[in-house]
Amino acid sequence: MTYRNGKILMWKNKLYGFRREDGRIGIRNYVAVMAAGDDANPLARRLAEDVPGVLYLPASYGCGQLGEDLELALRTMAGLAGHPNVSGSLIVSFEPEIAYRISSRVPAGSGKTATLSLLQAGGFTSARMAGQGILFRLWEEAQAQKRKPFSIGDLLIGLECEGSDTPSGMVADPAIDLFSDRLVDAGASAIFSEPLECIEGKSMGAVSKSGTRPIQGVLAYGERPAGKGLYFMDAPAAAVENLGPLTITTVPWAWCAIFIFLQALIAVCRNVGQ
Repeated sequence: MTYRNGKILMWKNKLYGFRREDGRIGIRNYVAVMAAGDDANPLARRLAEDVPGVLYLPASYGCGQLGEDLELALRTMAGLAGHPNVSGSLIVSFEPEIAYRISSRVPAGSGKTATLSLLQAGGFTSARMAGQGILFRLWEEAQAQKRKPFSIGDLLIGLECEGSDTPSGMVADPAIDLFSDRLVDAGASAIFSEPLECIEGKSMGAVSKSGTRPIQGVLAYGERPAGKGLYFMDAPAAAVENLGPLTITTVPWAWCAIFIFLQALIAVCRNVGQ
């Protein structure tokens, strides 16, 4: 990168991604098979094993979800199936309704989405054969797609800090802070979260990685920003749980999603060893 007064003027290397029908760009080009409930995990897992290169997305829950809890789960799974890094996805369920409810929430213009019901297929073996055909077709279509150049201003960055230790506070968080500022200044967008920290030092670490640019808005779990710039999301503090809402937050003007996660301790130990 070339800088002037702390701003990015030029990237030495071009950025390339896979353009979707709605204009979004994925850095990756996955074909995924997703279980709509835990009762469909065995079939989805077997299909991922049958077709090389297919990404397996298991479900942690099954029946019994209601209200906002159910809507949150459906929105999360639809966001994963329609992520710009996914060229095509197969949603597997026992009954057809739940798979349809997920696929109907996938943003229009995303990668292709298909559904498969164990009940409608007439059993595991029949569903497995049908799923193989769908996944092979999606995989062939994905292989035919080519990367195309895109601008740094099209990036949507999810900011995730490292562990709650001294190297993180001294190295990782300040590095992400600087990186966020420079990307926002270049026209890109960034989202930070983790509002539930109750330890003062850890709370400061969660905020310090966000940079110094004005916050443009506050987002609910998995909500899409209304514009570009820096945004704050209401999401869990634990790292793994926090990555979920950041992952599914994709927006029409932000063509791809990337996470910045620094292993400061490794870098510090390596420098000490030298």
